[in-house]
Amino acid sequence: AVVSTQSTGQYTQINTKSEKNFRKVSVTIAIFTALFLVCFLPCFLLQLVYFLSMFSSQSPEFMRVGTFKFYAHLVSQFLLPLTNSAANPVLYLTRMKQLRMWCWDVWYEPSKMFHSRPYSQMGGSLKTGSTRASSSSTRSRASTRFARPRNL
Repeated sequence: AVVSTQSTGQYTQINTKSEKNFRKVSVTIAIFTALFLVCFLPCFLLQLVYFLSMFSSQSPEFMRVGTFKFYAHLVSQFLLPLTNSAANPVLYLTRMKQLRMWCWDVWYEPSKMFHSRPYSQMGGSLKTGSTRASSSSTRSRASTRFARPRNL
C-alpha cells in the first residue's frame, strides 16, 4: 500500500480508491471460492471414495452402511451443489453495486433491460456498452434518461 521512490526516499500512497476496489474484488473472489469449495468438496471426495472402492476388494466401513451411503450421496451430490447455485445470485447482488443498480432499474422499468450504456460508464467490470461520452451535454442527457425513480 505504501511505495518508496528510490531517488528521494519519500513515501507516496497509491490511489486509495483503486486499493479499495482491489480489496473488495479480492474478498468477493475469496467468498465465491470458499462457497464453491464448501459445496463441492464433499461431492468430489465422495466420488473419489467411490472410484477408489472400485479397485479395492473391501469397501470402507462407512460405505457399507446403507443409510450413510444414501444420505451422503443425497447431500453431497444434490443438496450442496443446489445450495451453491442458489447462493451465487444472492452473493452477486450483495457484492456488486452495478448489478444491484441494474436490477433495480429493470425492476421498475423493464425496457431498461436492453440499455447497457450507463452501466458501462461506471468504470467497473460490466463494460458492455460503447465508450464514455466525451461531452458533458451527452452525459447529462444519458443520466436523466436512465435515472432511477427518486421517490422509491
